[in-house]
Amino acid sequence: MPTELFVRPYPARGVEVVPVTFRAGPYAYALLCLLPVSAIAWFVIVLRNISPRPDWLWPGLIISVAVFFTVLALLRRLKLEIRMDGISYTSLFRNARFVGYPDISSVVLVDYRQEDSHATPQRSMLSWTAIITPKVETRKPPIKISLTFFPYSAHREFVRLFKPEVWESGT
Repeated sequence: MPTELFVRPYPARGVEVVPVTFRAGPYAYALLCLLPVSAIAWFVIVLRNISPRPDWLWPGLIISVAVFFTVLALLRRLKLEIRMDGISYTSLFRNARFVGYPDISSVVLVDYRQEDSHATPQRSMLSWTAIITPKVETRKPPIKISLTFFPYSAHREFVRLFKPEVWESGT
């Protein structure tokens, strides 16, 4: 009996590769922009309603606006490309990482859920993370893709293309 993880060909057998590029979805913008927008709103309300104004209000507002535009710039970088020869992922803080289909050892989809004994499982904010592990001889580290930050169509296409093993977290 083999002790290694079963390695299968990617993309999945019988699946046609359709090149497509996905950018950050609405959930990513809502989740990551919520705090800076809330801070901006708070500072604006305080600036309009408090007199005399404390010295720290203007710097706080400026920092909040700067954080907001930084988050927007980072989200514009986020990209998942399914290409004819492989998959490329550009995260918020890293440059594009590419792995060709022949170099993929395994693909796993981690499904995070919040478990409660009296309720049906609810998705958490990181509900789907794809982990693509390149073959050892490539010496490339695994690529972790938070599919939750992309439109749901990216999740569907990823599952269609790779038919990954699904690991449930917290069960």
